[in-house]
Amino acid sequence: MIDDKVGIENKNETNINDSSVDNKDMEREKLLMVDEKRLEYRLKNLVFSQNLFNTWNRSKREFFEKYIMDIFWSDDSDKDRQFEEKMTFGRDFHTLCQRVFIGIQPFTSEDLSNGLIEGSQVENLRKIYRLKKKYENTYGDRVKFFPEYKMTLDNGVFVIYDLLILIFKDLSNSELERIDIWDWKTEGKEIREMDANRKMQTVVYLYACGEGIGKNIDKANISMHYYQPHLDNNVVVKYSEQRHMEYGEYIVKTIKEIQENRVWE
Repeated sequence: MIDDKVGIENKNETNINDSSVDNKDMEREKLLMVDEKRLEYRLKNLVFSQNLFNTWNRSKREFFEKYIMDIFWSDDSDKDRQFEEKMTFGRDFHTLCQRVFIGIQPFTSEDLSNGLIEGSQVENLRKIYRLKKKYENTYGDRVKFFPEYKMTLDNGVFVIYDLLILIFKDLSNSELERIDIWDWKTEGKEIREMDANRKMQTVVYLYACGEGIGKNIDKANISMHYYQPHLDNNVVVKYSEQRHMEYGEYIVKTIKEIQENRVWE
């Protein structure tokens, strides 16, 4: 009778020392495990978010595991826990900002006294309030706020805007004049204009806006703002008809590659 533990040890030795194990063959075997109908269904029903595009560009294998096989890897390391803490902090701040723009009290004095809201969050929210007031004082009834606004295009591109601001030409709210996209950033590192222009988020968010709610306005009247309230840093990315054409070509091409690709390596 073969000892299971010995078998496992021998297998590990083979993985380490035997160069005949080909990663490409393993990937192909993994692909064969996926029913063709399931694969077709998954590819045709993908939601093309910024995260999906980033994953595709970074690693085809990771893309396959995450978006086709539904495998999500995580660990319990300090780095992983710190990342989750930062994500939780960011989500909480986004929720508070959403309340500001839909006109409800973001927190109570009781929340503050009980330590449920940090002092830094209060100061950051004051800046968000001032931002809202500035728009209202400048545009009056011509400005409309849409926090946590979701949009899905016919080609499957999906976005969630932290804040979409629509500015109309007149009080009848019949014709759009301008669209401002705001994205709240809570990370410590300062965002620079060069970094903002390179972000996949910039490409996907501006393209979706230009194809969706901003389809009939001059693309030069669409802009994206990356705002870090703790640094009071607002990086603005201006859109244009030329950029819209370039972003559109890139996204359409990438979607086609994803849907037609059969080599996940």
